[in-house]
Amino acid sequence: MSLSRKWFLVVLSVIFGVGNTIFAQKIEAKNLVPNADFEEMGVGWTNQAMKDGKTVKVEIGGWVTDELHSGKYSLQVINADPNLRADWASDYFSCEAGEKIQYSYWLKTFSLKKCEGGYFEVRLSVYDKDKNRLKAYGKYPGYGAISPKELAELLEAVKSDWIEYKAEITLPAETKYVNISLLMANFTGVVWLDDVEVINLP
Repeated sequence: MSLSRKWFLVVLSVIFGVGNTIFAQKIEAKNLVPNADFEEMGVGWTNQAMKDGKTVKVEIGGWVTDELHSGKYSLQVINADPNLRADWASDYFSCEAGEKIQYSYWLKTFSLKKCEGGYFEVRLSVYDKDKNRLKAYGKYPGYGAISPKELAELLEAVKSDWIEYKAEITLPAETKYVNISLLMANFTGVVWLDDVEVINLP
């Protein structure tokens, strides 16, 4: 093979290599979460407030424009009652057992306080074909991304900046559906949630 032909093949391989890299970078994994950035406000999300095991009609937040990670809206969750459970949840979306996924979200807090028996999490829950909740790691009601240390830091801060949390999960056997929920049980304060994402990993 002549020297000029060798150089031609080297240049060609470089061009195609760069082109394939650019093409791959343009392909983004699909976000499975409905209305994940809250730009459609109430679409795809519902809320429930409970006290003493019963549903109560209490304002626990909504869509705001003054605290944003991106776009025009974020979800603000407010809980002023230390005995209240405030829960915002996405609609179910389809996933399959054995799939490896990454879920992430951006969170900002103000005056977050833990009361007796308090629980706070933005969690990913998994369900079977009949939408019965499955146990995460064989015992928990869902998968969380905030570590105890990170939660302690939020509790120490009067007001946090926007922080991204993420986790990678292999979905357990029988999984057919997933949803995301922000749960404040026996916690008080204000929380903003934005840009929630669940994507499939290779």
